[in-house]
Amino acid sequence: MNNDDVYCVEDYYLDESNKKLHLILFNTSAFYRDIARRMQTDHDDILRRSANRYDENYEEAMLAVNVHELFEEEVLDAHAAHMRLFGSRPVQYVTKAELEGNVLNARNSGREIHQLTIKKSLNDSRFYRSQLNSPSENRFPRNILSGFVAKYAAIVNVGCGNCCFVFDENNVLVIDCSNRDKGGGQFQDNVKAAIDWVQSIQKKCFHIDCFLLTHPHYDHYSAVRDFVEYGFIDKKTLCFINLQYQCSVGAYTQMLVSLKKLGTYTEDPITGKVAGPLSILHPNVSPTRCRKVNNASIISEVITEHHNIIFPGDIENSITNEGWNIVPKKAMKTVANSSYYVLSHHGSHNGFGTKLNNPLFSFCSTRPNVYNGIPDSATLSVFQNLMRTDVIIPSSQKPCQYIGVDLEGETATYV
Repeated sequence: MNNDDVYCVEDYYLDESNKKLHLILFNTSAFYRDIARRMQTDHDDILRRSANRYDENYEEAMLAVNVHELFEEEVLDAHAAHMRLFGSRPVQYVTKAELEGNVLNARNSGREIHQLTIKKSLNDSRFYRSQLNSPSENRFPRNILSGFVAKYAAIVNVGCGNCCFVFDENNVLVIDCSNRDKGGGQFQDNVKAAIDWVQSIQKKCFHIDCFLLTHPHYDHYSAVRDFVEYGFIDKKTLCFINLQYQCSVGAYTQMLVSLKKLGTYTEDPITGKVAGPLSILHPNVSPTRCRKVNNASIISEVITEHHNIIFPGDIENSITNEGWNIVPKKAMKTVANSSYYVLSHHGSHNGFGTKLNNPLFSFCSTRPNVYNGIPDSATLSVFQNLMRTDVIIPSSQKPCQYIGVDLEGETATYV
């Protein structure tokens, strides 16, 4: 790490074991120097070669200071720690000198960061991705969920994140698994309330038979390690995770570690893969890198007896050859004709893919003021029979914990 290099703060997370704040840095200087060296080649070749080097420029900065001592108060999550360190808005670009200097001092605290260490976190991520992607000794039969008929769904209020349960009397499928969002919101009680509903129908202990992660963003997988600890996810859980995608974020690697320890079998979520009522609509080849992580999202469909529900993750429109732009026409037609639809990217304007043909219900998992312009009111107005997870229930004057959906009964209720 050179003093004159400029780093973009791409992501951050809090190590729960020692309460150290980690910053995921992207060396923009190295990235653009690489492009400059290749300016004699054609434009597509520049993009391709630079994308191949993109992951190599990630580094992780660990602030070796206990955030509880630094702030002299409880700091519950990475977002809160990040805000206290950098002020009212996230810092986007920093140099080594700024990282090691007073920029990282808590406001008016007079305390200094005592140590800053830089390490490559990509190698750990690559190792665990390769380990999970290797054949398991206990491969799952293709009929693992053959008796699963999707009857109910819980669209959980996890702020500006996603967590959806689809289930019947015996099986549970989870699409994304969050209980915290990047705005510092804590939603464990809402997830528990949805689990209680599942248990009230199944009359047994909660267990996840199949888990699909749409893409490697924290607000879509933050609960996985908790679910492993509680035994909800175990070695019998079939996981659909794109292990080809090069993600060096420490929290993501820690999630992979927890699944590896279980001996979980992981399938590549590409077109043609089916598990009971779940099928993958897009992509047909797992991307290894996108200009935006959101555009690595899996689009999945869950079939009920007479209907279907679509989960597009956070896929966005793009000016480049990715995202909604490359979704096949057949898949787009399935999306347009869906009975139930969960809006992409929490209701943002660039998450809009296509107009729906009179869905029974549309659902938006969102929370205002976490990201600028999300949700976008003009985008939300396009969707018919829209229900949002951030509503206040009139009868109780309390925030919604989840939206309970009877998929065959064609009803949806705020709970």
